[in-house]
Amino acid sequence: MGRPGVWEIAIWGIVGLATGALLRRLTATPAPPAVLEVATAALFASLAWRMGPEAHLLAYSALGAVSVPLAANDLAERRLPNRLIFPTYPTLLILFGVAAVVEHQPAAFVRSLVAMLALLVFYGAPYLARTGLISGGDVKLSGLLGLAMGWAGWRVVLTGTFLCWVLALACWVVPAVLLATFRSADRVTSGSSSVPLGPFLIGGALIAVFLNSWL
Repeated sequence: MGRPGVWEIAIWGIVGLATGALLRRLTATPAPPAVLEVATAALFASLAWRMGPEAHLLAYSALGAVSVPLAANDLAERRLPNRLIFPTYPTLLILFGVAAVVEHQPAAFVRSLVAMLALLVFYGAPYLARTGLISGGDVKLSGLLGLAMGWAGWRVVLTGTFLCWVLALACWVVPAVLLATFRSADRVTSGSSSVPLGPFLIGGALIAVFLNSWL
């Protein structure tokens, strides 16, 4: 299908705005006024512009809707609530399953399932090893992102995972270097460990999905 028109993008952005407002009321997400709603609207509009009126747009929009409050919760409270993650699994499975039927892409749906399991193992291993780098919430989130990236292809899965760690390391290493230069070593440790991983998991995955055509 061709690119959507301006009005189609705007309408989907308004749907995102309403979705963000609804999620704020339902989840009590700790975010400044209007930030959750505007961020969700911008994400919905961007997804509509990028994907057009395809069936899988619904699945990616569902992920985008929950990604904003998840990132906000992780930044504010260092946790990824199960009440947001668990319902999203069946939602994405159903929506990607419907997209597989409508778009005649059963292989993409199977790849999504395999990618989900692969990322659960990839992030679950260091969590079970008690490395301290990965939380249980990060593991559960990785499965959702694997579903979404897997639909787009293995290059997207690899790129999204790579970008996650590049972004995270940049936010861990740069402050640590600055603190090492100007402050004591004990402050370096406390400062570098205060960055949650969830927003970088989400950011890396969404960036890879948007870059899909160029991968």
